[in-house]
Amino acid sequence: MQMLGMTTTHSQAALRRVSFYREGRLPVEGLEAWTGPVVDRSVEKLLLAFANAETIDVAQSIPEKDFSLREESKRALAAYIGDTTVDINFEQRTIVHRCSTWAGSSLEQKFCSHILKLFLSINPERARAVLVLIRSNLNSWKFESRLAVEFPT
Repeated sequence: MQMLGMTTTHSQAALRRVSFYREGRLPVEGLEAWTGPVVDRSVEKLLLAFANAETIDVAQSIPEKDFSLREESKRALAAYIGDTTVDINFEQRTIVHRCSTWAGSSLEQKFCSHILKLFLSINPERARAVLVLIRSNLNSWKFESRLAVEFPT
């Protein structure tokens, strides 16, 4: 392609990587050595149906140390995120969360940064499956906000 003058920036970069490899300056450790980092953005694309890009950025900035998965089963998905909790019940089709942002966004069936953090922190395949499930039958899901602790009567 070089001799024909038909190189692109991508083909030039690929040629450099092959040349570095042949010279022993580029160790081959999987596909990423040739293509660069592989980034799975499909979860983020699905999340855009439930939040704007700024809220997703806020979720990504929540430290991993503030995330703790409490339950991941066929029946439920639950986590501690910061000083709050997120509970998703697949049988009852409910998302229960306690934060002031969620109190408003849940009325519009939108996610707050805590719920987004849950989906960004679990296995991407599982996150995609749950998001597709919620999105496919959105009107049957209940988005519940519980700001106060409720005691049984």
